[in-house]
Amino acid sequence: MILSGKTIGQLSLSTGITSNSLFAIEQSGFTFHIPYSGLSTGGGTYEVVTYDELYSLYTGGTLVPGGYYLITDFQTCYDQPNYDNTKTPITTGNYKTGTTEPILLLAVSTTGFSPTVYSTLHPQDKISYDITWNNTEITNSFAKGRITERIDNFNNRTDYDNRSILFKRYRGYSYEENSPLGGLVGISGLTGTTGVLYGDTGTTFNSNFGSGSIVSIQNLNPSFFEVISVVSDSLAIISGVTINETSNSPYYFGNDDGIMSYYQPNVRQDQVFEYTTFGDAIDGAVNNYIGNQANLFIEQGTGDFLLANNVFLDGAIRNNTIGNGSYNNTFNDDCDNNQIGDSFYNNSTNDDFDGNIIGENFNNNYITSNFNNNRIGSDFEFNILLGGSFYRNNIGNDFRDNVYTNGDFQNNEIGNQFNNNKIYNDFYNNDIGNGYNGNESYSQFYRNLIGNGYNNNTIYSQFYENNIGHVFGNNTIGTNLTIGTNNFSGNRIGNNFSSNTCDGFNFNAIGDNFQSNPIGNDFQYNTIGGNFYQNNIGGNFYQNNIGNDFVNNTIGDNFQYNTIGDNFQSNPIGNNFQSNTIGDIFQSNTIGNDFQYNTIGINFQSNTIGGNFYQNNIGSGVNNTIGDNFQYNTIGDFFQYNTIGDNFNTNTIGINFQTNTIGDNFQGNTIGYGFGANTIGDNFQSNTIGDNFQSNTIGDIFQGNTIGDNFNTNTIGDIFQSNTIGDIFYQNTIVNDFQWNTIKYIVQSTDFSLSTHVYADYNCEIFRRSDGTLRLSYYDSSDALNITNITA
Repeated sequence: MILSGKTIGQLSLSTGITSNSLFAIEQSGFTFHIPYSGLSTGGGTYEVVTYDELYSLYTGGTLVPGGYYLITDFQTCYDQPNYDNTKTPITTGNYKTGTTEPILLLAVSTTGFSPTVYSTLHPQDKISYDITWNNTEITNSFAKGRITERIDNFNNRTDYDNRSILFKRYRGYSYEENSPLGGLVGISGLTGTTGVLYGDTGTTFNSNFGSGSIVSIQNLNPSFFEVISVVSDSLAIISGVTINETSNSPYYFGNDDGIMSYYQPNVRQDQVFEYTTFGDAIDGAVNNYIGNQANLFIEQGTGDFLLANNVFLDGAIRNNTIGNGSYNNTFNDDCDNNQIGDSFYNNSTNDDFDGNIIGENFNNNYITSNFNNNRIGSDFEFNILLGGSFYRNNIGNDFRDNVYTNGDFQNNEIGNQFNNNKIYNDFYNNDIGNGYNGNESYSQFYRNLIGNGYNNNTIYSQFYENNIGHVFGNNTIGTNLTIGTNNFSGNRIGNNFSSNTCDGFNFNAIGDNFQSNPIGNDFQYNTIGGNFYQNNIGGNFYQNNIGNDFVNNTIGDNFQYNTIGDNFQSNPIGNNFQSNTIGDIFQSNTIGNDFQYNTIGINFQSNTIGGNFYQNNIGSGVNNTIGDNFQYNTIGDFFQYNTIGDNFNTNTIGINFQTNTIGDNFQGNTIGYGFGANTIGDNFQSNTIGDNFQSNTIGDIFQGNTIGDNFNTNTIGDIFQSNTIGDIFYQNTIVNDFQWNTIKYIVQSTDFSLSTHVYADYNCEIFRRSDGTLRLSYYDSSDALNITNITA
């Protein structure tokens, strides 16, 4: 006869055993079959025995080789895994016995059996049996050998008797971390397993709880308690197997998740259920391979019990391959087509866990509904994923210690070490690199491509559509008070953007090393170079293109429309600094309101600038103190060490404008290089001045003058105007109302204090005579030309 081309595990028996029933045997590497009637004929022996009788034959070495022995009283005797409310193994009261199931053994020697045995109740099963196991592992109770492998008629395999052994399951409870109840609570007045739950101002126990409700107190572990009665909005009586005093704790509704948990709850301990591994799903479970646990327990001490304590409940559970060291798992409904690695333990699922390929060390997860189509690397562990639609993710190693509740965490490809995250709703379509850890993201964090080292961030609300480089960490974006309202979005961020606190930061492209910044509202539309860090930035800083080394700045509101070069750093800047183009090394400046529309060169640093600084084109410069309305100026390099009053505007100034003290209304001037060390009063304006204008002390109203090079070391009073002065005018003393003069030669070391003509309301000309004497000429009222001493 032929075995129909099927394995033994694939054969089924529709009627009882008869004399014509065939049994397969293996001898010397070949497989044979004999009829049931032949067990007592044809050279073989058939003997009906008890376990004790056969064990005596085995230990006494008196077995008949080739003989068959039917143990009529065999039943699985085992220590049932059980855990208390703290997940601690219970090691008393565990001993259980299964139903009697006669099994048939073939002796292959006087002291040994074939490892394959046959059940008269389930002859289609392939069973391996160890006769030597006569004491259980925990309670040391009597055992009649042990089934070490059982493959049923649907090719489901376990390393124990999955038809007889029952495993305990309890009601499982959870809470939604994103839905705390109002106020904080404490527990006092303990009496045995009961206590008084009291609330701070704002608790509403009457509205939230009734007798039999479950409450979760997060300062305690175990954290779930049953409400016995509600006294008031701030007082209730609760009970728990383990209960302790506490105070100032957040609290939540406790949710009954159905029959899920492998350990006893802290409430309602009498609600216990027992299932075989495939339970009510036995007719739908196909090709499940649970893996080996018993050998790992015996040889390596893996787990708490010999038995794996896995239960499949309800639905089509099929085509799963689960690794070794997998225990204390509960699967509910449609757990199919999964391939799971070793060390898969302490997991609970409820509905639609399917289509996943998961690596090693997937453990301590509490998952309810719609976890499917994921390919997950090793060490996905310690996660609580409550709610639906976590699916189509490709997740790397070490995704663990996460809490995800209620919503669509989906379509993500996540790199290694994505861990310790709390994500509440709408985190999807992300491609995340390695080392994204320790983050809290609440709502609408999606469609991001994030590089390695993005860690320790607290992000609340609407952080999406970002392309982020490496080492973006230790940032706080948004606040608890504005969950769901912030919009850090559309950003492309380079490496080392870290330790930032910001609101409304969007549509930016950011270079390397933007770090350690607290950022105000509406920082947006920026392209930022590397090394922009440790800034305190106000609101409305946007549409900027910023170069490298913009560091240690404190910036007020409305810094906008700027293009900024390298080394713009250490500047406190007031409001409305906008639409500027700034060169390298713009640093250590203090700037008031309305600094805008400027183009600034390199080395502009350590300046204090008042309001309305805009539309200036400035070269390098340091250590200036500038008043309000500094605008429409074009200034060369080395603009530095100046103290400048209000209304410095519409000037064109060469290089080396430095060390000047200038009053208000310095405007409309064209000045060469080397304007320095001058003390100038108000209303210096509309002058054209050559190079090396320096070391002068000048009063108010210096205007309308055309001055050559080397105007320096002069002391000049008020109202110096409408003069044309040649080169090398220095070390002169001039009092008020010096005007309408044309100086054609060098004048130096001259005291004009007692002069009359140079202060009169007519034109004077100072010239050099052929003998080298300086003279002054003017026309009198009769048009006569008068020539006199220059100080007359």
